[in-house]
Amino acid sequence: MALLAPMADAHQIVLLPEPQWTTNDKDTKYNPLAFLENQDFKTQEDFKSWRDENGYKSLRDFMDRAKYEVTSGADFSCGFTDPKGTPQPIPAGNAMRSTGYTHDGPCEVWLDDTMVLDGDNCHEKFPGKDYTVDYS
Repeated sequence: MALLAPMADAHQIVLLPEPQWTTNDKDTKYNPLAFLENQDFKTQEDFKSWRDENGYKSLRDFMDRAKYEVTSGADFSCGFTDPKGTPQPIPAGNAMRSTGYTHDGPCEVWLDDTMVLDGDNCHEKFPGKDYTVDYS
């Protein structure tokens, strides 16, 4: 099982299931995968329309195919999480917890190739820090 939760703003961090990090440094762990606004990607309120107009099927498709540089030390596919980390058990009640969404913008949660949670504005759609996802 792989858990991928990219955000265009990159301020939200998955806490449960617990990620396996490539570093113990909190500042590095919480660093964004990329600062897209510094790479000629204009931030805008309606990311979905922009994404559709530019041929991306999902936020993950954008993150996988767009041409951008990742933050120094980050892995393009996994950021600062360890792709060889120990698989984590499925939390009781199909729980997922994060630091919460502090900015407007899209989010997606993927388990391998299955999207299990998404929203065009996750700050409004998921106002708390706890979510239920289908891990099956």
